[in-house]
Amino acid sequence: MNGLNYTELAELLKYIEENNGWKKTLVRHDHNYKKPLIKYVGFDFDSRTSTIWLIKFHGMTKDAITFRTEQDYNLKDKVYKYLKGDKQ
Repeated sequence: MNGLNYTELAELLKYIEENNGWKKTLVRHDHNYKKPLIKYVGFDFDSRTSTIWLIKFHGMTKDAITFRTEQDYNLKDKVYKYLKGDKQ
């Protein structure tokens, strides 16, 4: 169960801002854009391990998209794969 550390969380948020965020994505006006548009990002921090163990994207659809460390996958890899538009 690998969570994200502080640096990885900051890098993830910057990546979302640059590649999946509303400010830059809406400027593209590309209807064939396959990456998810992220409006809100939530996360849970475990103070015992100082890691982020849950990432949640919500606000762009009715249901939130949630990634968790206990789901038997690498959290960082799974989140970036989703953000790049790869099928889950």
